Amino acid sequence: MISTEIINFNECQNDGSYIHLYYNACAGIWTAYGISAYALEKICSENGITALTSYSHEMQMPCTMVIDVMDVAKNANVAKSSDSYYVLITDRRVADEVYIVWASRLRRR
Repeated sequence: MISTEIINFNECQNDGSYIHLYYNACAGIWTAYGISAYALEKICSENGITALTSYSHEMQMPCTMVIDVMDVAKNANVAKSSDSYYVLITDRRVADEVYIVWASRLRRR
């Protein structure tokens, strides 16, 4: 797993046009956090890809998880990939207000 500092840095720099996905080998699942999680959830819901969205109290931000990163990659451009990390480029930007409402709703669950 990539360090929490790197995840926080990537999401602080993200305007929603990137999806950073991190692989958890123990669970066999790819996870996106923060604004990446929002963008991932939108791509999944628009394309019929199964995803689980929740709020990570450890990371203090929303997270969205998928099993097959290649299903998602078909709907975005791959900027970087490895066995444990993908960066996808999307054609969308995330409005701060929309993200804040979405994240707050997840946090209250």
